[in-house]
Amino acid sequence: MFTVLDLFRLKYVNDNINHSAGDYYIKKTAEILKEHFPEYIEYKKENGETTRKKTGDTVYRIGGDEFVIISENKTENQIEALIEYVLLETEAIKFETHNEVIKGINYGISKRNNNEQVEKLYIKADKELSKDKAKIYKRLGINRRK
Repeated sequence: MFTVLDLFRLKYVNDNINHSAGDYYIKKTAEILKEHFPEYIEYKKENGETTRKKTGDTVYRIGGDEFVIISENKTENQIEALIEYVLLETEAIKFETHNEVIKGINYGISKRNNNEQVEKLYIKADKELSKDKAKIYKRLGINRRK
């Protein structure tokens, strides 16, 4: 599975609070994503040793406010359930001022069919991301470019 996410209203945060707040928003979101989609999980063995196991998830920041998650072992429903937690936690991010700013993420998911190239997966997920953005901005009555 291939998921593309971006931060809701980063431009607004940068323009109306400051770029330090925008950077904080990006960093906190990255931490939240890595918490819910960790690359490794550590286990304690009975003898007290710790071992690491790969999860099949990898989070990448690919642009200013855009992230990609590649999940090898999760279904779309599992990813959507985790994304709901990510959404709640990003909405709760606090700035020193302007905490009334609506925050969160938009996302799109694509499923790999056969041996599709990463570029095609990205394009499909990005189309879903655009639909999600349009739906949320319309529901909130917010001009997307402000």
